[in-house]
Amino acid sequence: SLDTLAAGHTSLHGYARRTTPNLAALAAEAVVFERCLANAPWTSPSYASQFTGLLPESSWSAPDPERTRPEAPDEPWRRWNVPAARVTLAETLLAAGYRTAAFIDNPMCGAVFGFEQGFELFDASAAAIPAQDPAGGLRAQLPLVLDWLAAQRGAPAFAFVNALDVHEPYLPAARVARQFEGDELARSEEQQPIGRDGRFAVVPERQARTLLGAGELPARMRTAPLVERYDAEILDLDAVLGELVAGLRARGLLDELVLVISADHGETMGAPEHKFGHGTQVEAVLHVPLVVRLPGGAHGGTRVRTPVQ
Repeated sequence: SLDTLAAGHTSLHGYARRTTPNLAALAAEAVVFERCLANAPWTSPSYASQFTGLLPESSWSAPDPERTRPEAPDEPWRRWNVPAARVTLAETLLAAGYRTAAFIDNPMCGAVFGFEQGFELFDASAAAIPAQDPAGGLRAQLPLVLDWLAAQRGAPAFAFVNALDVHEPYLPAARVARQFEGDELARSEEQQPIGRDGRFAVVPERQARTLLGAGELPARMRTAPLVERYDAEILDLDAVLGELVAGLRARGLLDELVLVISADHGETMGAPEHKFGHGTQVEAVLHVPLVVRLPGGAHGGTRVRTPVQ
């Protein structure tokens, strides 16, 4: 699950920049769902729905004292979780004899929110790596995932991998940071106001500072560089995704498994009502990729236009 990956910014879905060449190549061996909508516009309720098969309201609960950290106040958003009484996908598979493992990069789908249920291994080591470290994200998880899957050979296994590479702040590694510099989109002179209060009608101050640094901020800023950074992060993530697929293929695992690639939500890059973030019900946030590679690449190249969630 490629956290915060907007379908609208993937070349798989026709975006002007070639951000996802490896995902597009995989699509030739997979089924692509062109109209997949997330059940919620941010992490916890979206993954809760994916894990339980229930709509988000089913994952709203009173705070659990055993899961509430002392430093975490009882804010409403903390009540979106997987209640202990729910039966999850991982629990169902574990009961059916599967080995189960989760590799987590986002604390919002961590154990404190109940997502550890049903997993024999719950590895959140990637979440401890700072966002600005180019060795973090899916790149850090890659050897752990491949080694775990190889070790389960001969037994049914389920692995959930959550990679946070393209979530804000947009801090692409030097290897891709200038990849889209100077193209048509990069030359856009569109400006938007900067503000502190939420993401509605303003570029969030914390996003602006990743480009403009400390000190007094201007009233407005060019937004093309922020879009460029987000797209560069997608390109870098796509490269590691290509390495994951190649690693599975080299180990003879790819044709034995069902590989599902999707996201919990997308990201808006500057729509008038909502800028550079998620958490609201707009197209850019809800439309996510869904690519399913079946064993042996069965039905490869199929594109499904019927909406799914």
